[in-house]
Amino acid sequence: MLGCADMGVCLHRSSSGIDLPMKISDMFGCGLPVCAVRYNCLDELVEEGTTGFMFDEPEHLASLFVKLLSGDARSLDKLRQQVISKYASKRWDSEWNRIVKPLITGTHDESVEIDAPKDR
Repeated sequence: MLGCADMGVCLHRSSSGIDLPMKISDMFGCGLPVCAVRYNCLDELVEEGTTGFMFDEPEHLASLFVKLLSGDARSLDKLRQQVISKYASKRWDSEWNRIVKPLITGTHDESVEIDAPKDR
């Protein structure tokens, strides 16, 4: 179903302010840019203008819809291509085998780069 959409919308609000919604990862995995309700740590997942947009008010979401869905389709296509290029190689199994499995089995290689959260 997600693969049929033009963009994703996430209305998740974190009660703790520190959790990230998996639905956005699912959308990114399908190549969908996302419009999401803004909260403290969401910028660790949604890169404003690169993988999607964050909004605070319904009017802002409406303006994003107008901008992305009724205007020049190139801006939505550009976002989609940026999401695909950023997340195409990041699949659950490959990331597990690269990062988690070595930690569990004791074969962790210090040279493996792990994407760290941005400094705030």
